[in-house]
Amino acid sequence: MSSNLWIAVTTGNKRLILWDSVPDLSQLPGVSSLSLSAMESNACSPPCSGAGVCSASGQCACPSGFNGTSCEVCAKGFFGPSCQACPAGCTTCDDGITGSGNCLSSTTGNLSSACNCLNGICGSNGQCSCNAGWTTASNGTQCSTCAPGFFLDGNGNCAVCGLGCQQCADGSGVCVTCKQGFTQDANDRTKCDAVQSVTGSGTVCPDGSFSNGSACQPCSPSCSTCSGPTSNNCIVCGNGQFLLGGSCVPTDGNGVCTGSSMIANNNKHSCDSKQFFPDLNYPRSDLIGNTGCPAKCTSCGIPNFNVASTINQLQCAKCLPGFVLSNGTCVGSCPSGAFLSPKDNLTCTRMLFSPSFSNTCSENCHYSLFLSVWHLRRSGRLLSDLQRWSASLGW
Repeated sequence: MSSNLWIAVTTGNKRLILWDSVPDLSQLPGVSSLSLSAMESNACSPPCSGAGVCSASGQCACPSGFNGTSCEVCAKGFFGPSCQACPAGCTTCDDGITGSGNCLSSTTGNLSSACNCLNGICGSNGQCSCNAGWTTASNGTQCSTCAPGFFLDGNGNCAVCGLGCQQCADGSGVCVTCKQGFTQDANDRTKCDAVQSVTGSGTVCPDGSFSNGSACQPCSPSCSTCSGPTSNNCIVCGNGQFLLGGSCVPTDGNGVCTGSSMIANNNKHSCDSKQFFPDLNYPRSDLIGNTGCPAKCTSCGIPNFNVASTINQLQCAKCLPGFVLSNGTCVGSCPSGAFLSPKDNLTCTRMLFSPSFSNTCSENCHYSLFLSVWHLRRSGRLLSDLQRWSASLGW
């Protein structure tokens, strides 16, 4: 037997390691028969690390999860000193021998690409449901171009044309065609102003009133300006309400218009609408006047909405399949230094840790510290002060 090999044999309930040839079994007391269980080499260079075993061929045989010439690294999809598998549902995680195992991207269903649907969701029937403002392009790609009454803004979103505007230009939003009864604003070409209401005698009716032909009459209490007596005739709503499909509606605390998932815009005094008219095959954008959620969002809002809120404060709450939530924005993957929260595998979060062990940590800080402690425990490198502090917090 070669000098750099050893074999393991069994006899009965005993296991023997042989480093040299045995010409006669009688030289082994109490042994009548042998069974070979292993043959390995001690000549692997570099030596096998971890749980790797040097085979008879002089190469390291690595257990599941390990890789490398000496089993010194984790295979793709495995992490930590023991090279354990990434969490279920993750397509990629922070892997490698020093990796944390944090999920970086998750498996998602109903991807928009599954039914040629760019800015919408594929239903179980294979049909595409577009986000507000998007419609099918001339090349057949669904939810890939802005619907009538919308324009493509600089962020790649379909924003609704300004107040009183029926058609506007991509990029700038400059109004090309005003709605009936409106004229283009002289100072802001992205919007159109309602033509002043005048009586038959030439009297100009003030805001909050309209002409019935012979005299000025008050608008409905729901309206700030109007073209008729009812709340359905509002041009601009009053009492903190916003125009939605021809009616004035209030909002919730996140600026979401009642009866819809659309967002109120203080500058345009209106909400987006998902009202659908089969004869037109697209939402009636001529009845609406603001932007909905950004292109990759399925739900959004403006936290603590009030009269001073602006549309650039809008934050996404849910994303299209294939996208994840990062700081109120839907992105393709988490930015550097962030990972998917194990709570939902859909929200990017950052690992925060302060050596001061402050007891004034926020909930997010506590959660991140919990993850830090959890991963240290998993790797067997938990410091005693962390252990004591985590115990004091009930972890």
